[in-house]
Amino acid sequence: MSAKTAAGDVLRVENLSVAVGDTPLVQQVDLRVPARSTVGLVGESGCGKSMTIMSISRLLPGTVRVDRASRILYDGVDLLGLSERQLEDIRGSQIGFVFQDPMTALNPVYRAESQIAQVLRRHEGMRSGPAKARARELLELVGIPEPGRTGKRFPHELSGGMRQRVVIAMAVAAGPRLLLADEPTTALDVTTQAQIIALLKSLQEQFGMAIVLVSHDLSLIAEASDTVSVMYAGRIVESGPADAVLSAPRHPYTAGLVRSMPTFATPRDRPMPEIPGRLPAPGDRPAGCLFRTRCEHEMPACATPPPVFQVGRQDVRCWLAEPAGAPDSGRHLIEEKA
Repeated sequence: MSAKTAAGDVLRVENLSVAVGDTPLVQQVDLRVPARSTVGLVGESGCGKSMTIMSISRLLPGTVRVDRASRILYDGVDLLGLSERQLEDIRGSQIGFVFQDPMTALNPVYRAESQIAQVLRRHEGMRSGPAKARARELLELVGIPEPGRTGKRFPHELSGGMRQRVVIAMAVAAGPRLLLADEPTTALDVTTQAQIIALLKSLQEQFGMAIVLVSHDLSLIAEASDTVSVMYAGRIVESGPADAVLSAPRHPYTAGLVRSMPTFATPRDRPMPEIPGRLPAPGDRPAGCLFRTRCEHEMPACATPPPVFQVGRQDVRCWLAEPAGAPDSGRHLIEEKA
């Protein structure tokens, strides 16, 4: 790969590995984000999704290091090679962020409109008066009623849904090309979750943004994403178009996630299927396939780390997908358990 991203890609993550000391947190993650698309990153809590997002934005704690072989190409520029000053010009202007807890993302001692105005003054060079006027326009754009009045409130005076809308207004204030949304609906009720996702999709159309949407909620990812990458224990185990991955998963872990997703047809008295076992801690991951200790399809080959195989439109890190070995054994994993 040259210094340029593939044509049409806003972001390309290549071979991203992150560790604390000798303990790997994220391993060899590849992620491609085409312009104006939504890429869903899904997996159980603790699998490394947020760490991946924090690595892209270079907001990692000082104890965490990124492997030198990693590359994070934004518009052809490797973010890992930029100085902090250069990064500050990109963060908030070309790359926006929506994190899962708006109370920690907002400054408790500043009014909502002032925090949005600060982004505009920093990245758009606007004066205080015009910046606050534009902040109120953005509050209206993200669906906050009475923006002139609500904008003068402090974060603790707003509901959770309103706080998240303020954070989204800050994230899109400078018209970014890429939005990183890390569990943006986690603390919200179901109705508000749907409203926030609809808002993100609407803003995506207006600003022409690409979005990386992180969630452990597969139904949310299914609704909002064009492509999906499934993460398990710090690795991407399956990726591809959302309709293909979620309707015909090729990795046993993806299939388990899909089976555990409730639908309107699920009987109320029927217990939801669960994936047995627990996600291994970063320092206690098994050798070979990371999922093998929880997988009903485990076989001798799983003691060796599987490469990535291409099956149809999906990339799958599983020996079941090996063309020469068992060409169909990894297919229709949902139907086998129906």
